[in-house]
Amino acid sequence: LALLGTRYSSTMAALCILCFGALFICLRANYRSQCEVIRSRARALTAEQILRAGTEAVGDGIVVYDRHQRVVHHNQRFLEFNSHLRIFPSLVGRSFAELAEAGLQAGFYARDPAVMANPQAWFAKRQRAMKLAISDATEHILPDGRIVHARLHPLQNDHCIAVLTNVTPEQSAQRLF
Repeated sequence: LALLGTRYSSTMAALCILCFGALFICLRANYRSQCEVIRSRARALTAEQILRAGTEAVGDGIVVYDRHQRVVHHNQRFLEFNSHLRIFPSLVGRSFAELAEAGLQAGFYARDPAVMANPQAWFAKRQRAMKLAISDATEHILPDGRIVHARLHPLQNDHCIAVLTNVTPEQSAQRLF
């Protein structure tokens, strides 16, 4: 700085050093925050992988709906119970109403007297339970004769989960007694 000789150039040099120092500190802080973002995403990905593995390991069909009654997640067993939904490339983002309408059009509920007596009222009841975060349970008779117990449970953030369990063996055993 002494070689430059003027007070102005010394002040400018000092300001440049301060600016580069501040820039370095900002870049370092940004790097650290980016590293934290990467670590957070990795933790979220791990949690999602665990959720997927867990739902696939369960013998029940599982579907999670968001606050707008759109599918957020489902497992393969859910598709096995609802084979008519394979017409969609993906269920994620589809609404409960879309899935119910597809079931009606495919004749999926044809053997289910509770639904067929008044389909609109039955679906409105399910949608109301989802919206109000009320636990609800129903039984469906699938086209192949299996009986599925469908339970709806509220989750945090206005989400809900539907769990479908094949109760055909239990129903058959009860008929024997």
